[in-house]
Amino acid sequence: MRFVVDDPKDAWSQLFGKDTFSGFTIDKPDRHFRTIFEHIVDGVVLAEVDSKQLHLANRIFCRMLGYDTDEIRQMSVADIHPAEHLPFVLTEFERQVRLEQSLSRDIPVRRKDGSILYADINAFPITLSGKTYLMGLFRDITDWKKTQQEVEAYRQRMCRAERLASVGTLSATVAHEMMQPLTVVKLSLDDALARLDVSKCPQTVLEALEQCQSGVQDVIAIVKRFRCYARHSTLPVSGPVDIGVVIKRIIGLLRGRARARRVSVSVDGLDDLPTMIVSEKGVEQICFALIDNAIQAADGEKDHILVIRGQIAEGQVVLWFEDDCGGMPAEILDKIFQPFFTTKPPSEGTGLGLCIVERMVSNAGGKVYVQSRLNQGSTFCVILPIR
Repeated sequence: MRFVVDDPKDAWSQLFGKDTFSGFTIDKPDRHFRTIFEHIVDGVVLAEVDSKQLHLANRIFCRMLGYDTDEIRQMSVADIHPAEHLPFVLTEFERQVRLEQSLSRDIPVRRKDGSILYADINAFPITLSGKTYLMGLFRDITDWKKTQQEVEAYRQRMCRAERLASVGTLSATVAHEMMQPLTVVKLSLDDALARLDVSKCPQTVLEALEQCQSGVQDVIAIVKRFRCYARHSTLPVSGPVDIGVVIKRIIGLLRGRARARRVSVSVDGLDDLPTMIVSEKGVEQICFALIDNAIQAADGEKDHILVIRGQIAEGQVVLWFEDDCGGMPAEILDKIFQPFFTTKPPSEGTGLGLCIVERMVSNAGGKVYVQSRLNQGSTFCVILPIR
């Protein structure tokens, strides 16, 4: 259903008061229409429905693509989208003309310099001076998309680190369990060979015992290699690191996820922290795990707060991660740093995130503590020596 509004400004207020639109007819566009058109914060363009020729664009749209107004008027829809995506774009265009949908997400748009931006396009038909156009509002999501890709890259690195840590944990466990019986076997063989009367013992028996002794030595060497792998499965010290900068970078990466879960993240005292000789990747993984855990703990139904504070105390950097995102029951607090322990569904966690945090903090000569109250929140305290 179409309708006519005498005042274009009233039409605009109705336009932005609804999620879906039936189209608008503005018989006499005037300066009010132009003023509103130019002051919308998104890029706006009008394209003729039949020819798909671009008719009018606001300054934001021109700036977004790098063209001036006159250049825009010489272009069509096909000129502002990559050729390989054009069939999909035109299909979306027709669906919006028929009012089958209003929003098309993640649409690639080609700038004048050939680079690509990505936009969510909210479009609807509008009749202007007796001619029908599709008005599209372009919201640039390129930075958001890049941030999501960086978050995913961090997640992939965390998954790889967790897999390495799980192998390291398994290696350490196997090595520890095997060393005791192997030591017993080795000592028993040594003792047996020492007690044997070489002159009376058959040579074949001596050779068999010596082969057993050699085999045990080989197995012990293999176990020692497992131990070395377990020790080196975490990241080494790499150099001077500004921890405050690292934490702020992680917060930036997770800002979209925090917003979706209604978690507000604030910081205090991070700018006063000294540069430290630690593993930057290790610090990234520690902060990523603790911040992401807090965000995941939020129910997403009400507002929550995560406060990250930094301070210097007795030659150590102390980092506090305090949230009100739900907390944990007291009976599991002594288990959360254990490998493979998790309260998450199997598809959402391996139970190694906090295990990795504790191992990396320990390797840096520090400590990590936790306090939590169910239905309230949790506080993680990470203490790292300054060196």
